[in-house]
Amino acid sequence: MTFPSRFKRARALRAFIAFFLWFYFSGGLLTVFYPPKYEVFPVFSWFLFGLTPNPQMRYAIRISSWNGRDLSQPVYYEEGNELHIQSHDAIFLHSIAQNLGKALEGGNSDDVTQFRAIMENNYLSPPCDYELVEIVYDPIKRWKTGHKSESIIKRFQSKSENQ
Repeated sequence: MTFPSRFKRARALRAFIAFFLWFYFSGGLLTVFYPPKYEVFPVFSWFLFGLTPNPQMRYAIRISSWNGRDLSQPVYYEEGNELHIQSHDAIFLHSIAQNLGKALEGGNSDDVTQFRAIMENNYLSPPCDYELVEIVYDPIKRWKTGHKSESIIKRFQSKSENQ
């Protein structure tokens, strides 16, 4: 094998790779303009989740009364710095709030009582009025506009351990 023949093969391979990549990327972009498929195997448009709705739902604790005084605006536990709430505890309360919401949704009163007791004994000491809020949002829209929908699931009043 001589040097010129190896050089011709390398040039041919380089040309083939360049043509293939150009075809693949161009084909992928062209599939955007030809609905309803948005892709033709094996060429994809790279808009992987562009048409998929992505709603998120979570539960949160919103405090309306703290240490016996009503708040002018209800405050989410995570944002309760002015109430001298330890924000590093917010992740634990968030997890308990998710479980409380699922228990209320499932109608499991024993679990509701258990999760309320954990929250009230460790995070929401009496007297405190709070509500479990369901927050539904699209992460992209919330990031761009801040839009989210909130609905109150249930209002609670913390009980002292003696009650």
